[in-house]
Amino acid sequence: MSNAKITYRHLIAYAAGELPAEEAAQVQAYLAANPSAAEPVALYGQARAALQDDRGADPPVDVVAKAKRIFAAARSDPALGWLARLEQFIAELVFDSRAEPALAGYRGAATTFQLSFECEVASVDLEAEPLVDGNAIPPDESQWRIMGQVDLRQPDSLIELALVEQGTGATVADTVTDEHGMFTLEVKAGRYDLLLRVGDKVVVLRNIEIQ
Repeated sequence: MSNAKITYRHLIAYAAGELPAEEAAQVQAYLAANPSAAEPVALYGQARAALQDDRGADPPVDVVAKAKRIFAAARSDPALGWLARLEQFIAELVFDSRAEPALAGYRGAATTFQLSFECEVASVDLEAEPLVDGNAIPPDESQWRIMGQVDLRQPDSLIELALVEQGTGATVADTVTDEHGMFTLEVKAGRYDLLLRVGDKVVVLRNIEIQ
């Protein structure tokens, strides 16, 4: 089993201690080279340990919910396959408008902000704006629109995108760019990773906090 053939099923089997020693060592090496793939493995291990530590009481509701989300993702989430099969490039955050002096210490209602990321494959600009429901009491600021543009270092075809929830790896929104590299997503406030599939590569924008 090579790194190219490691699937999400292998990762979960590794977390469950069900792989032969040789395959387990290969998965361990893969996780060392791909840290973002280690999160669902760690979460599964925690959930499994909690479920096995049965002292006669039902397992915590949040642990059961995490386990269910992990298994659902393993069945149907294509973004997890990207992380297992494609070469990964981690994009660096180079600009966050929330860190500008004019906004330092600002603690008012949610407001539009911009982020910029760069790596050797692409640069990505994001703008997030709250979709506030003024009829709600208090006003609902939980829904956001993310607009972005991807600028590839080398021309390529349309880019697939998946916004995944940190902690579970579950895809919460996905789309493709238009011919100009533009895209739009709508999500709830939270903390996410954005994955961009570009040919045989995947660009990872980590730890995007939307709130």
